[in-house]
Amino acid sequence: MNLNEIADKLALLSTTHFCDASASIRIFDSAIGNLSNQARLVGKAFPIEANGDLLSIMQAIELANPGDVLVIASNGAQKALAGEILATAALKKGIAGMVMDGYCRDVDAIRALDFPFYAKGIYPAAATKHKLSPLNVPIVCGNIAIHPQDIIFGDDSGLIAMSYAELIMLLPVASEIKAKEVKALDKIQQGMALGDIFNLQEYVDELRQQKSGCLKWL
Repeated sequence: MNLNEIADKLALLSTTHFCDASASIRIFDSAIGNLSNQARLVGKAFPIEANGDLLSIMQAIELANPGDVLVIASNGAQKALAGEILATAALKKGIAGMVMDGYCRDVDAIRALDFPFYAKGIYPAAATKHKLSPLNVPIVCGNIAIHPQDIIFGDDSGLIAMSYAELIMLLPVASEIKAKEVKALDKIQQGMALGDIFNLQEYVDELRQQKSGCLKWL
């Protein structure tokens, strides 16, 4: 499955469906938020160990392929690792988006680009530009491990990472969860109660009796 086919399938789903499909899926720290006007991000990870310096990010923009997502480990940087110039250069290169567990700047200009951009926060001063750092190597960003070519998927609910194998395994499960949710919402719109959709009372009774059980769709 190529990246366009992956994007088409993920366009029908949410990060929440994958999180419901697997308790072990990698979820980026919730402190990393979407600072752009582009609601969704899908691409392949190009990880960068920035070491608090933005020179490696400039190099990565030159080396990355269209459809890649620059995933940047800030290593605790307190200054901005990217802004309008780097975001614009990445967009023109065909890069799918940027994700960092550090700070950025020029947010008003980034929003105008319609370029998916996730960061921990905003800071007006730029980081240094003199360190040579590893490119396209395994890193830790947002408290999760990221490997080259991982599938990065972001929407308004959050940001997750999956290997290609994990994606293939979880796609049918996530799709089934989505289908069940659509049916449940339709029933709620028709006036049905949650107890008509889930085994709610049965599950509550099991908990009161200290029995093992689970909440499930009816």
